[in-house]
Order: sequence, then structure tokens, then C-alpha cells
Amino acid sequence: MSRPIPDCCDIEIIEYADTDDRSGAAGVVRPQEIRINGKPVLSPKDNPVVIHELAIGGDDVVKVTLTVFARLVKIGLETKTDETVSLEPSADALRLGGHS
Repeated sequence: MSRPIPDCCDIEIIEYADTDDRSGAAGVVRPQEIRINGKPVLSPKDNPVVIHELAIGGDDVVKVTLTVFARLVKIGLETKTDETVSLEPSADALRLGGHS
């Protein structure tokens, strides 16, 4: 039995307001919190969240780049098992240096 393919995450960029009024300048969002999968994360003030261009009607997907403070970063080797899913990165992912 194979493991499920990893899922995308939910990213929320939130501003807290004292009122529901969103007219004029009150309608401009100034983020105060970032959440990944519903969990607030710490982010350096001088590293902005970047929401990349998205072509409507094209084959684009939403891509977000953000910097967060990590509690743990694990870099290591794991032995493949019969249950390990091998995901081949797409040409776009290789070009961007990530995995799809």
C-alpha cells in the first residue's frame, strides 16, 4: 500500500479590525498574523509575504513565498520502503528549485 501524495497547505494572511467597515482605507489589509493550516506562525517583520503572479484562465496555481521562524529543521536521509511514494518534480519545480 502506498502513502498518499502530500497535500497543499492553507495559508491565511490576517488583519484584526475593530469594526466590519471595509470602506476606503479600512478596506486595505495590513497583515498582523500568518497562519499555516490554521496554526499561527512567526515571521520576520522585514521579510514580506510574496503572492506570485497568477494568470486567470491559465494553467497557473497559487504560489506563495514566505519566511518563517523554525523550531526544527530536519535534513537527513531516510531509507525507502515499499510504502514510500516517489514524486518526480515537474520541469517548473526543477526550474524554481523546489518540488511540486
